[in-house]
Amino acid sequence: MNLLSAGLVAAVVVLIALSAVAIIRADRPGGAWGRRLRSRLLLGVPWGTIVSVLFVLAVYLFVQRGYWHWTDPVTIPFRSWSYLYPTGWLTSGFAHAGPGHLRGNLQATIVLAPIVEYAWGHLPQERGSQSFASWRTNPWLRAFVLFPAAVLGVGLLTSLFALGPVIGFSGVVFAFAGFALVHYPVATIVALLVSSVISTVVSSLVDPIVTATVSASPPSAPSWAGIAIQGHALGLFLGLVLGLAVLYRREGRPSAARVWLAALVFAVVQGLWAVYWFRGGGTYVLYRGVGVALVLLLALLVTLAAVASERPLISGERSLIDPLSPLQTALSLALIVGLALVAYLGLGPPFVGSASVAVVITVALRILYTVVVRIAGSGRWAFGGITRRHVAITAVLLGVALLAGPAVVPNLVTVGDDAVPEGETVTVEDYTIAYGEEVPNRMVSAIDISAFGETTQINTSGVIVINEDRHIWARQVSPQQLAYSGAVRLRLGGVGWSESVVVRREGWTAVGNGTAYQVWLDAEDTPTQHAFDSAPQTATPSIDGRTVTVVPDDGEFYLGVERGNESLGRTALPEVGETESVGRLLFSTERRDGRAVVVAERGGTSVAVARHEQYR
Repeated sequence: MNLLSAGLVAAVVVLIALSAVAIIRADRPGGAWGRRLRSRLLLGVPWGTIVSVLFVLAVYLFVQRGYWHWTDPVTIPFRSWSYLYPTGWLTSGFAHAGPGHLRGNLQATIVLAPIVEYAWGHLPQERGSQSFASWRTNPWLRAFVLFPAAVLGVGLLTSLFALGPVIGFSGVVFAFAGFALVHYPVATIVALLVSSVISTVVSSLVDPIVTATVSASPPSAPSWAGIAIQGHALGLFLGLVLGLAVLYRREGRPSAARVWLAALVFAVVQGLWAVYWFRGGGTYVLYRGVGVALVLLLALLVTLAAVASERPLISGERSLIDPLSPLQTALSLALIVGLALVAYLGLGPPFVGSASVAVVITVALRILYTVVVRIAGSGRWAFGGITRRHVAITAVLLGVALLAGPAVVPNLVTVGDDAVPEGETVTVEDYTIAYGEEVPNRMVSAIDISAFGETTQINTSGVIVINEDRHIWARQVSPQQLAYSGAVRLRLGGVGWSESVVVRREGWTAVGNGTAYQVWLDAEDTPTQHAFDSAPQTATPSIDGRTVTVVPDDGEFYLGVERGNESLGRTALPEVGETESVGRLLFSTERRDGRAVVVAERGGTSVAVARHEQYR
């Protein structure tokens, strides 16, 4: 960091400190708002938030080895690849893909979690409750144990029921938002803006001066395709369930207009409208209209749930719906959830799996439903006398089922037969690294599910990581990404260890045609392995009826000469400054504008036939 950058960082820090001093002197924290904080939080501090942030940071630093490799942590073993891999689903809700991912989630946690902790309170707010009367009302336990335990539980739930091998704390962050929306909707949106401010300020401290130039970008998926929409929505609904459980025990309700607007703004800004499908072959389909409709439905549901009262759903001296026994209630919920899941997943091969999921989810919902209703103070079995609040809770829990249910069958996967593509591989402990193109995805194809003309049976290409013990089969780097950079480093490992593998590509582009390339794998203390040869590529120019083809073969590049359908032979591609002759063509390699170019010559006529692939 140069002197100017250091001065700018110092200026930002000083101005933040001066602002804090000015606010404290003007508002006097010992005054009204200080007393309000201390009336809800132990010593006025959100201890549960601090403990949760430190836990997530510790996972990144020590479990993912971020302390030793801050910008390149171990991520592959800490994704929720399968229910058969406990390490993955136990850690994925708290692990992160990199420092930017970690910083974004922790910044959102710092502004949202204190709102949740304040709404819940270390000092119980329910009428008639007293601190230290029981373990549930003990402020120290509520601050340092119960709140972090709830965070841990939500993190595990989002990991278990998220669709695909997700990673990150964002499911819990969305749960914080769902809880906060029904208690303090305006404060939640303000917190969203504050998070953006914090992000900018932190960036100014890390990189006070940024120099950028116009340059090509590596191939990447659309920005909306990187949003874990299902996991985020699931976290939001789980937070909503917990927020309603606390809200219903207390007097007072938020403004319907504020809740609706806050829920809508939050969902849109956080990209919950990005409903998409990966079709394979680098193609993504965005259902924007469906996503916006779902966001509007979500805002309506959150609003109705937040303001729902204990008034009977059907007025009159006698309800048209007789009270149900616990068994009848369970059967009713099973029917509702089962039909919803079957409609969501579709009939056909997945039907049996859907029915099984419906049974499991129904049992869980019955327990949750009873707990929530009893916490709300009704003291009755659900549907004993149907109120508007009962309907709201049912709708929210049904939303949880619709989000969680579809993830169960896809997450019951493992590595299939013939998992390793053809070609040489390298092995690091229990990992196998390979390169393949248009090979069946051995994780996705375990169960074929079709819906709306789409299918999970897809082929994939690129750098593939396989670990049958951990139930991992994943494409980690696409061919386009490798062609852009020329080399990538993969960090493999587990709890307490890590090791890198370098994947390298080299190619020659036939003039007027595609690129012929090869891929090598290089692990620590292991000889470099040649992993892949692409198809040959023929240059468009011809000399005296002869065409030239770039042929990759077992780690070497050759130039083949053809006339019509007749092969005139082939020779090794010459090094810079050297020549080779075959088929009465003389080949030489020279540098033009810093790039190696192969030139073919005959009878005084010369033409460029191949150029070395350039990387960024």
